[in-house]
This record gives sequence, structure tokens and C-alpha cells, in this order.
Amino acid sequence: MKSIHSKSAKWKAAWVPICLAALSVVACEENDNDPLPAPTDLYVSGTFVVNEGPFTSGSGSLSHVDENGQVVNEAFFLANGFPLGSVLQSAELVGDELYIVANLSGRIDVVQKGTLNALRSTQLLGSPRYVQELSDGRVAATDWATDKVYVLNASDLSLSQSFDAGEGPERMAVLGDRLFVLNSGGFGRDSTVHIIHSVSDSVMGQMVIGDQPNSIQVIQSRIWVLCSGYADWSDPSNDTQGKLIELDADGQILSEYPIDLAIGHPGELIHDLQNNRLVFLNNAYGGSIMAMDLSAPGSFYELRKGSYYSLDHDPIRGHIVAGNALSFDVPGYMIRFGSDMSLVDSVEVGLIPTDFVFH
Repeated sequence: MKSIHSKSAKWKAAWVPICLAALSVVACEENDNDPLPAPTDLYVSGTFVVNEGPFTSGSGSLSHVDENGQVVNEAFFLANGFPLGSVLQSAELVGDELYIVANLSGRIDVVQKGTLNALRSTQLLGSPRYVQELSDGRVAATDWATDKVYVLNASDLSLSQSFDAGEGPERMAVLGDRLFVLNSGGFGRDSTVHIIHSVSDSVMGQMVIGDQPNSIQVIQSRIWVLCSGYADWSDPSNDTQGKLIELDADGQILSEYPIDLAIGHPGELIHDLQNNRLVFLNNAYGGSIMAMDLSAPGSFYELRKGSYYSLDHDPIRGHIVAGNALSFDVPGYMIRFGSDMSLVDSVEVGLIPTDFVFH
């Protein structure tokens, strides 16, 4: 692991060495009104890693890993001098701005992508989970505290609209003018997807698809949703199996593929573009990497055994990226695999790496 700690240098206009006598004294003085140059972008390309941090105290953190595996940990703190908040959940890149969601602190921070300089923040939501870019200068955010979806104006994070959702609204995806919201059950149980018209600001419907839908992918004109199934920790005989479900743009079920309980309660669905397959973890709280080829739906196989906590696909470099939280009380690792699942690298990041943003 290589660490980088960079600071931007400020400059002032140079004094003219010799002032001509014909010029006024003012002309020889330093011009303090000249604008300073824009801060230099430190984070040009690579991966932002969202680290949850400790659950009951302290703060989560943001790491950045460049294409060569060089890592900057505590990148937000280095840029701003204050921490992000408790239990970071996710981040979303909207243009040149990165939205960072702190679940336990009830806070969303927006920073400039290249410098991570803080731009604005809101604590409008009680327990925010995920942010999704809309097409009209607004973003949607899910909130477990109220079981609502909030639509915020991106320019100042003011409230534009809100919608009642199911229990534990979680990840979202946009297809055309429709926002699909997964109701994951939160700390309880749910099996639905809300569909919201993002232009007319109206709820179009609520579809029952399967227990605990937790992750979603848009592939061409189809929506794929992974349901983990219900897990009864006190009596596993009440568990229900997970499933992969294909929906059309109206939210109608086209096909569904059950995932046997012997595989687990899956989570973290991603689309591996290079191999045209859906990939996920066999256990939403840490598991092996599984896959289903879109050319052979319903057949699941293991790609990589392990206990990975988070999973994503880097569409820029073609990597499958996993987070390993280890014992949850020491810094974790971001691990990159090639399209053939060969190891590219493994770098130490922050405590409990949970989400990734590629740029």
C-alpha cells in the first residue's frame, strides 16, 4: 500500500522588482484583489471508497484509490478538517459533485469531486440510505426513519417533494421517467417496489415481488431486482428463499429465478458488463461472490469464495470490486478482480468499506 498526503499550495502575485518612478506608488503595491487560481484537482480518476466507520461512536471516512493502487485514506477530513459523520452508508456521483450519505448522523454532504471540498449539506432526513440522480436538477433520497422518499433540489438540497414508501426504502434506479424504489424491509419485513413518475411527481404503483428486495440493476429496457428472502434469526424454519426478478419498464414481472436457501440470503447485485452476467454476494452481510449468466438464467455458480462485505462493478476499467471488512474493528480492504476474476490488487482502506464510486 502506498499513501499519499498532498496539500495545495497558494500563491500570490509577484512584486515587480523595480517600480518606475513615473508610476504611482499604488501601481507598485501587491494587488490583493487578483483572484486566486482554482484549487488543483487531487482526485482525477480512480475509486472513492465509502467506509462505514464504527457503529456507536466516531465517524465514517472516505478513501480514494487511484488506478495504480495508491490510496489516500481520510480524504474528506484532509480536505475539510472535520469528519463526515457516523455510519456512512453510500455515495453517488452527480456530475462533478459527490453526495455522501451518513446514515446514523442523518446527514448528506455534497463535495466537489476533484478536491473533496465541502459545498453544502443537509440534515433534513432522519436516517438516509441512498441518493439517486434524477433528470431535472433534482436528486431522490431514501430514509428509513420515516419510510419516505425525499426529492431534493440539487442546487441547495431544499425539499422539492416527498413520497410515502414501504418499510425500509433502500436502493433506487431510474428507467426513463420512472424511479424504482426498493422497500427492503429495514429492520422488519417488506416485499415491494414503489414506482414513482419523476416528472409529474406521482406514485404510479406498488408491486409485490419478493421478500426483502435489496439491490437493483437496469439493463437495456429491463429492471433486475435481487431479493434476499426473509431471515428469521430466532427461528430459521421461517426463512424464505431469495430470488432474482426481471421487470419491464412498467414494473410487471417478466421472469423470476429462485435462489435456494442453501446458497444463502443474497445481496449486492451488480452487472458484469464484460461477461454479460449478474453477480452478487451469497450473503448480504458477507459472503462469496456468485453469478448468473444472462444467457443461462436460473443457473447460479460461485466465482470467488470468501467473506466479502460489499460488491460493485467498475464500468470504466472492467473490474469487479469487493470490500472485505475483516473483523469490523480494524481497517478493511478494497479488492479488485479482472474480468476473469484474477486478483488485480488489494489495498487497505478505512473501517468497513461498504460502497464504491468510480470516476
